[in-house]
Amino acid sequence: MHPKVSIAYFLPSDTESAGETDRRHAVGVMTAICRRWPFARFDIFGGRKTRDAEKWPDDLPADFVSPESYDPQAIALAMQQSDCRIAVCHCRRQEPSAAAEIAGIPVVFPEQILAGDPPVMRRAESSGQGAAERIAGYICRVVAEADELLDVVDSGGRLIGAAPRCRVHGNNRWLHRVVHLLVLDSAGRLLLQKRSVNKSVAPGRWDTSVGGHVDCGEDVESALCREASEELGFLPRNPLFAYQYIHSNTHESELVFTFTCTHDGPFRHNPEEIDAVAFWNPAEISASLGKGILSDNFEDEYRRYLRWLENE
Repeated sequence: MHPKVSIAYFLPSDTESAGETDRRHAVGVMTAICRRWPFARFDIFGGRKTRDAEKWPDDLPADFVSPESYDPQAIALAMQQSDCRIAVCHCRRQEPSAAAEIAGIPVVFPEQILAGDPPVMRRAESSGQGAAERIAGYICRVVAEADELLDVVDSGGRLIGAAPRCRVHGNNRWLHRVVHLLVLDSAGRLLLQKRSVNKSVAPGRWDTSVGGHVDCGEDVESALCREASEELGFLPRNPLFAYQYIHSNTHESELVFTFTCTHDGPFRHNPEEIDAVAFWNPAEISASLGKGILSDNFEDEYRRYLRWLENE
């Protein structure tokens, strides 16, 4: 089953004067979220009119939830059972906020978002976007950051779902995207990074120049530049795409996109992640294979790199 992201959506009761307007607005926001995240689904809380089939597109992935009362504990339990990641409140009730706090998930109010509260909206979203797009963008960003979401893809890189990093790691049936950058100097030496001894995977071993996850909603090229900046303090100029492959073990499965670039330095490595960086010539790398000096992932990457060079 493809991993979905569930969102709790609270609409006004039938007696609230703004109910129908807010219901129409909600459809626009949910549709905008689905354009960004085709794997999103919604649990909709509201009154009888909420269920009016004429108000809801056939392709909107929504379930209607009718708790016996608007007791925060009951609502929180319903959200937890559906694994909701955020609560969106178009209604004027206070119970959804209390329920979200009990469930341990963020809560957002579309009216506040459009008014610039939180203020980040003024910087993060284009003023040229419509209201629904601005709200959808903020909701997706809050969920992605709070849960450290990673996109789940098929073998061709097509998006099929998303899940928190802690769930993607540990489930090797879910494939997620990773970028690698092989940095060479003008003499043809390959830059390696020595992983921090505090790392849980391959501590203290020498590894690929740059490597990291593609964040939820991020494209591969943007991830490559972000990771190079975060790990080595530079932006690659004209990186060349080399190849892609699936790397799988008992812990996880990655769709790796490998690029190369030429850069002689300087580098400013992140000391929390990396103990040192150094250029290695091919003979030094070959002599270190299989001796526990290099990470297993890099040894696999390097063999792929050599085969790619032979075919260039």
